[in-house]
Amino acid sequence: MVKLYSLISVFLFLLLSNPTWSEPQLSGNKTDFLRLQLSLNYFTVVREGIVDQDSSLLLVSKTRNISRWPVVTEGFGSQYSDIDVTWFNKRDTRSAINRLQTLKGIDHTKLLVLLGAYYAFQPGSRKSDFDSASFFLSAARQESESQHNSFWLNQSLCLLGKSFFKNNEVEAGLATFQKIIQNSQKSGDKAMEAKAWNYQGSYCPPSAKTIVLKLTSIQKANELYKQINDKENQVNCLMNISYLSFLIKDMKGAETNSIAALRLEDSIKFPYKHYTYDLLALIYFTTNNLGVGFDYALKSVRSSETTKDDFVLGYFYCRVGNVSSGINQYEESLSWYKKALSHFAANKGVAMDIYKTVEFITLTLKSMDRTKEAIGYVNNYLKRYPPTTLGEKIQALIILGDNYASYGNYVKAEKEYKLADQAIKKYNIVTKSKYTNFINLKLGDLYYKWQKYDLSKMHHLLFVSDPERISSDLANTYSAYYQLFKIDSIAGNYFSALQYHVQYSDLKDLYETEKQHQIIETLRVQYRTEQNEKSMRELQREKILQLQRTDETKKIAYVGFAGALVIILLLLNRYYTNNKQKAEINNKNLLLQTLIKEKDSLIISKEWLLKEAHHRVKNNLHTIICLLESQAAYLRDDALKAMEISQHRIYAMSLIHQKLYQSKDLKSVDMAVFIPEFVKYLADSFQNISNIRFDLNSTRLELDVSQAVPLSLILNEAVTNAIMYAFPDDAKGTITVSLQTNEKQVTMRIADDGIGMDRDKMNQKPGSLGLKLMKGLSEDIEGDLTIKNHNGTEITIIFNSNFYAL
Repeated sequence: MVKLYSLISVFLFLLLSNPTWSEPQLSGNKTDFLRLQLSLNYFTVVREGIVDQDSSLLLVSKTRNISRWPVVTEGFGSQYSDIDVTWFNKRDTRSAINRLQTLKGIDHTKLLVLLGAYYAFQPGSRKSDFDSASFFLSAARQESESQHNSFWLNQSLCLLGKSFFKNNEVEAGLATFQKIIQNSQKSGDKAMEAKAWNYQGSYCPPSAKTIVLKLTSIQKANELYKQINDKENQVNCLMNISYLSFLIKDMKGAETNSIAALRLEDSIKFPYKHYTYDLLALIYFTTNNLGVGFDYALKSVRSSETTKDDFVLGYFYCRVGNVSSGINQYEESLSWYKKALSHFAANKGVAMDIYKTVEFITLTLKSMDRTKEAIGYVNNYLKRYPPTTLGEKIQALIILGDNYASYGNYVKAEKEYKLADQAIKKYNIVTKSKYTNFINLKLGDLYYKWQKYDLSKMHHLLFVSDPERISSDLANTYSAYYQLFKIDSIAGNYFSALQYHVQYSDLKDLYETEKQHQIIETLRVQYRTEQNEKSMRELQREKILQLQRTDETKKIAYVGFAGALVIILLLLNRYYTNNKQKAEINNKNLLLQTLIKEKDSLIISKEWLLKEAHHRVKNNLHTIICLLESQAAYLRDDALKAMEISQHRIYAMSLIHQKLYQSKDLKSVDMAVFIPEFVKYLADSFQNISNIRFDLNSTRLELDVSQAVPLSLILNEAVTNAIMYAFPDDAKGTITVSLQTNEKQVTMRIADDGIGMDRDKMNQKPGSLGLKLMKGLSEDIEGDLTIKNHNGTEITIIFNSNFYAL
């Protein structure tokens, strides 16, 4: 069966056919064996299976100047002479075949196995290589059976099973490995049995049907390698188990096995730990534990640069950029992506790597409102590196679709996304479902902007209902549910809309909670690191002092012995005398500790109850907002406007409760955080107000709920009135909100440079509900409210706070 070759496979084929190129020299140490295994597996994984393992092996061995011999001849390489190593490294199979005719007996069988191994590990999937491997290995099998030589029989069968897998003959491969396992168990050859399980798990073609078989096979191999104390193969197995666990979304299994691999690498002093660091960074990034993920991502870069093992350094740079972007450090993220792009370009990386990095850069630039610069990057690199493979074409189509969508050219964006979707269906890649979900989400967002709500709903439902969706992608998931809520609200399906809103709210709260846990975990890691460093410094200082005291101690040892004996006798007497007193003190201390723990437990329980109360109040207020929004569909004109104003008032109170349960002390709200978020909400609630600019200047100030709620409602009334009435006929203007403190006195000022209020209305008793509310609320907090006309309207409230400014 003919398989699709990547550009790299073609390149490697050309290298093989060039007789002037020579393979790197042989290095027989275990470090190089493990280094080759980890790097070829890593490269195969990051290319998502479109590059076969044997192509990866040849590529990494060339870049590292290490012979493939330790990997190809694992378990039997020591049986050969320098003549065989030479022709293997030079790929001079003709001389080997000529020499084969001069050999007999076991020497003939050994050379047959080596020739079979050579062709079994050729890159790509050429039928001629499979035929050659099958010919030599079948002959070796027959000879070893006739010689009753179980060692060479099992080695030839192991390589033959690998060839069957490579030719996609899964059943034949499984039957072959089963025979080796049975033979090894009978003879008690644990090393051969471990190799058979490992080959079966590593080389069996990946699919939904074989993924569990691959995982369990490598787990069995790992147990056997542990029994025979083969730590290098243990590390390789643990890393492959981690990759497979990650693929089936078993993040705990992936984390546990990666950490176990890292500990083994430390025990054997293996310097090339960047592959393990990067996998841990990916695991923690995927599970939103960004603090720990960032630490491991930086470790992978440092390890790669220190050991000069920089073949895949560009991927490590991208990982640091990904994690930095996850914590909204866009400038830092951008610098890492640019380093990755420079690395790929300098090392003649394939276009797929460059496109992926360009996509990261464009997304980051858009997050920084630098869309024009993002489009420049896209156009520049598409011209320099036109797509040549299916994977590269998909990347290019997605990037083009994103840019057309950002410019509002929905027709072209839809065309590019659909072409990408069609290409994905033809893409032979193990993570195909991830790309399909990605396109569904993009099409859903595009159709919503295009106001094609039925199509938008269809694609968002495909995204949230697909079982292969990455469950930890909470941000995209709750965003999709919010889009579904808005679509059903527009269509009048209010009951369904309310259900989507509940799912959106729950997932968003979960996402925010995980981010809080992530921050806490980061602080814990920093604390543990500082404590370890402190302990190491103290131990080192103590060791130096101890060495200095040793000489002095020896000099006075004999003199002090008699005195020490006397002191010991006195201490023993003292000990027996005070024994009862110490027992009583210990009992009192234990009782005191119990009381303190009970007190701490009650305090923690109280804090969680308060958090839950504020959380429930916030959720109930959000439900009221949704009900008002549903009711608003039946109202018009003034009634609709009154309903919308009521929603703003309720949202102000709900946001206060949300800030309360998110704060540390549960008693106060930081107004410097609340005011910008609430003003942004009000601005987003009105359509077509790009003519209005908001100038916010707030001192950090903690207020309790009795003052924060009235102040937020006053802010709502003042800003809403300014948006609605201060700038008629789309006149341009600025709304200024400032909050300043002088000791305990607080001054909040809301001003606009619009047309101002009617002076007659200002001098009369307040008649509108908004003015009455502001007057009554200012009295609630014992504040002084003034309204002036000065190049617009200026509303000022002065009051004394219950808390001091931060």
